[in-house]
Amino acid sequence: MEQVKIEHGTLREIMERAQRMSHEEILAERERLARELRESQPRPTVPAPRIPRKFTGRRLTDYVPRTPSQKVALEAVRRFCDLAAKGQGVMLALIGPEGTGKSHLLYGAAHELYRRGLRVYARPWYLLADELRYGRHVEPYGADGESDAVHLEPWQVRAELWRHRIVLIDEVEWTAGTDLDYRELKKFACHAYDNELAVMITTNWNPLRDIIGAAAADRFTEIVIAGPSGRKARQHQEHEAA
Repeated sequence: MEQVKIEHGTLREIMERAQRMSHEEILAERERLARELRESQPRPTVPAPRIPRKFTGRRLTDYVPRTPSQKVALEAVRRFCDLAAKGQGVMLALIGPEGTGKSHLLYGAAHELYRRGLRVYARPWYLLADELRYGRHVEPYGADGESDAVHLEPWQVRAELWRHRIVLIDEVEWTAGTDLDYRELKKFACHAYDNELAVMITTNWNPLRDIIGAAAADRFTEIVIAGPSGRKARQHQEHEAA
């Protein structure tokens, strides 16, 4: 590696600047350098979360809050990521009508946590509910390129869900005329609370207790998001452009 030398003039400027800095500024500079060092370290290799194609490019940094409640939601999600990264139990529910950015925030959080080197389980509820009802068919391919189909039974899907420390579930809703949604969500919420998991869900249902029960809902911090539908606004712009 090439040796980089600091010129005398540059070194003198650094020393003079350091002498002018207050104690608080020195501590802040030290923290900045430490943060840069941490961020430069290689991240552990973990599988990328399964994110629907529509949301693969969503980031917390490009979420634009248009209402006070959206600003609150963004800060709550950022706080969720910080706590989850520290291994702390936190349960957050984003509640609101279609198009207010709930899925953007959830999948943006999935990417942020993955960027920090954390394993994240992310699924839309309509898929997960079917897998908990019927199981999941997967087709891993061997080194020879041949398919080796595997069917996971519902109890195996549940076990896979429950063993993750960070779980993000999008669009929680009723999916059938049975109590499966209520039963599975209630049990998982209790499991998450008892084992201090980091869980985020989104839903259009308000109040949350109507779909997961009062006891399970009480374990979540509920953020109600209000505002115009960004989805409809984008569709209108696309229509006007066409």
